[in-house]
Amino acid sequence: MSEKLSSGKEVFKNEYVSVVYYADSDVMKNIWKAATEDMEESDYKKTVEDMAAVVASYNPVKMIADTRDYAFVVTPDLQEWSGEAYFRKCVEAGLAQIAFIVPEDIFTQVSIEQMMSEDIASQLTTSFFSNIKEAEEWIV
Repeated sequence: MSEKLSSGKEVFKNEYVSVVYYADSDVMKNIWKAATEDMEESDYKKTVEDMAAVVASYNPVKMIADTRDYAFVVTPDLQEWSGEAYFRKCVEAGLAQIAFIVPEDIFTQVSIEQMMSEDIASQLTTSFFSNIKEAEEWIV
């Protein structure tokens, strides 16, 4: 891990995700867990709403979303809901840059891209990476 992101504080955790905030770099990192494979839609919505509240509390400018172990399938309707319930609230809270760490398959990246409407995507600088080191170097 890069030195700039070495003093994080866990600000939210449940069985599906851990959220760490690095105040010195104003970076929030979401680390999705393999348990997402067993998630129900209600679990997903509750987790996303809780994460949006955390973002609103800390107002990070930058975010790393580690989705390598993320396994929940987001339906098209849920993608649209996620864009409004999470990404729009992130932008409203001041988020400007997101580094997504995705598995090698393209499906996860496409799913994430489909969650963001054009107006939300136009307000965020995003990039996709296959490992944490590259994502941290880009975000910091």
